[in-house]
Amino acid sequence: MNQLVNRPVFNPEKPACCPAYLDWVRTLPCAVTGLPAECAHHLIGHGRLSQRRSSDFFAFPLINILHDEQHSTGIHRLGVKKWEHLHGSQWEHVARTLEKFVKEARA
Repeated sequence: MNQLVNRPVFNPEKPACCPAYLDWVRTLPCAVTGLPAECAHHLIGHGRLSQRRSSDFFAFPLINILHDEQHSTGIHRLGVKKWEHLHGSQWEHVARTLEKFVKEARA
């Protein structure tokens, strides 16, 4: 876990990139359903994050049906406000994911 904290790629012009963190996020249960996650969803639709991909550290675990834009229940198709009304705040899901990371890193 320490290698994740010490080695993210940082460029102030681009969001933080940490593939190892995303791999870890994918091992968690889906933030909404509790089922095994299939993807690490990057926060979207908030301020400048509506125009570009957010930091890898702003990702949380989801199952594909809640993420994939080809499904009528996916975040990209429904829109952020409606998706968050149905499934909770993306920011809260990010915060819970980061809390889990910190707890595991301390253990």
